[in-house]
Amino acid sequence: MPHHEYVRLNPEADVAVLFLHGIVGSPRHFEHRLPLIHLVPEQWSVYSVLLPGHGGSVEDFSASTMQHWKSYVWSIFEALRQGHQKVILVGHSMGTLFALQLAIEKGEGIPFLFLLACPLCPQVSFAAIRHSVSLITSNPARLNDAQTAMYQSGSVVLTKKLWKYIPWVPNLLSLLRECRKTRKNMGKLKIKTLVFQSQKDELVSHRSEKYLKTSPYVHLFELKKSTHFFYEEGDKHFVQQNFVDACNEVSR
Repeated sequence: MPHHEYVRLNPEADVAVLFLHGIVGSPRHFEHRLPLIHLVPEQWSVYSVLLPGHGGSVEDFSASTMQHWKSYVWSIFEALRQGHQKVILVGHSMGTLFALQLAIEKGEGIPFLFLLACPLCPQVSFAAIRHSVSLITSNPARLNDAQTAMYQSGSVVLTKKLWKYIPWVPNLLSLLRECRKTRKNMGKLKIKTLVFQSQKDELVSHRSEKYLKTSPYVHLFELKKSTHFFYEEGDKHFVQQNFVDACNEVSR
């Protein structure tokens, strides 16, 4: 299935919602894995980005850089700010880092942040390695729930030629630097931030919560039965209801 940006711009809207997916992720994360896009009030604008180098081949991803991704997100944010009084930021994984950095740098006009799997302290667990190997080597029909969720949330067409992943290393190192930079600046965050961390997350360490709590503006919630990409039904409904409630507060 092709990966496309989801854009719904209302010239009369005062509020826009900017969705930011994670590294090698897709806008489909907010449409299918955790449907939030269609919970945005109809009168608001919506922009769910597809980052440069995503949605294509392993080589396409290798040719993109962290600077490409950040420049693109910052330009979309600025464009939305010019046409709307308020811009809400919703992020998953790496997208949460961009949302936090924008809130710290720009601040004004952002009613709240809504963050999922914030990787202030990333990790590569045994489960993450097992899932990644299964994605590359197995038939998608044989994947378990967590692996299927990872497969469906990814936007890069995988290859069994493992050497083709070597050029990914600079981007992965850049991601680690962004994690470190963001956690050092958490004390500067002064915008209401709802954060949902999965207890079974394969890629985010629970140590992230320590840094999230350094800001009194962060409201932290734990999804006890979910992973980095997979959301158990009860957890999913909990996140969706909190998103609706937060949007309703802005609408009042």
